[in-house]
Parts: sequence; structure tokens; C-alpha cells
Amino acid sequence: MPRIAFTPFRKAEIIALAESARAKYHGMSIDEIAESEHIILIREPDGNSKKAGYACAIKSEAPKKIGSLSHPGKFVLSFAEKEITYHNAIVINPLYGIPEREIFWHEFYHLWYSPSRQMKMDFFHQFSTGGALDAQEERRANMFAAYYLIPELESGDTPQSVSEKYFVSDDLARLRLRVF
Repeated sequence: MPRIAFTPFRKAEIIALAESARAKYHGMSIDEIAESEHIILIREPDGNSKKAGYACAIKSEAPKKIGSLSHPGKFVLSFAEKEITYHNAIVINPLYGIPEREIFWHEFYHLWYSPSRQMKMDFFHQFSTGGALDAQEERRANMFAAYYLIPELESGDTPQSVSEKYFVSDDLARLRLRVF
């Protein structure tokens, strides 16, 4: 997926992103997708948590490799200098009560498209109820997950029928039916 600054504000843009992702990752598990996109996928079971998951960039520091003066072409580790790298991660709470792939796609949206991530390497996104922008981003992430996981609706579909057909939560099925 793109690693450029782009925040989809319109429903049509979110739907297009979900359709593009669905085409790219068709038939792949969330573990396979995470591996192909170099995302560390962490399952952190916590029955008492109020969080389904979150997305973040984990900072890593290691000694820097520098060229050896005494052995040209070879490298040594310099503990005086650090090499900083960032690793994208999605953390899922499998005990939260909704399907893991639903949490994954919601957090995938935050990892690549949320404004709080744009142009930052050091990134930590958790569900927050503080403010209209957070609520708006949560709705966008939910819409992205809904369109990714529920590609088609039929007349007469109900939240229960959609939930059973696509193995999603009733809440996500209701959202998808609302934004049909």
C-alpha cells in the first residue's frame, strides 16, 4: 500500500482504497498480508482491555555499522553511534470479541492513511474518544474495514445475514448496510 501522504476524506476515496486492497490481497490471511507489507502483527490477549487493537511504529536502535579503517571492505559496529529504524506494527486483542481480521483492517487504515501518521515515522495510534477529528478518523477506518470485508450487498440483506455471510461483527455489518 502507499507510503505517501494521502488522507482519504470522501466515501468514494475510502471505497476505492478498500477495493484496491481487496484486489491486491485476495486470498491472503492477515498474517500473510502483514508479512508482505513488513508489518509486525502482534496478538496481545487481554480479556480486561477496552481496546480491540492499535497501530504503531516501533522505534529500534542498534549500533551503527561503519567501515573498518584497518580492513577495507569490512565493517565494525560503533557503539558510539546509533542506527535508528522504525517497524510498522498492528496489535490485535484476540479476546476483544470481534474478528481479528476486522481489527486488522481497521488498524491497517490507521497505519497507512490516518492524518496522525502522515509524514511521521514515530507513530502510535490508539482508539481515542477525544474530539471530533478522532471520531471522524474512527468512522473512516471502520468504513474502510467494512468495504474491504463486505464487498457486495444484496437487497434484503440484514445485519445478521451480512455478519454470517462475511464473518464480521453485527456492528460492522450494520455500518456497511448504512453506507450502502
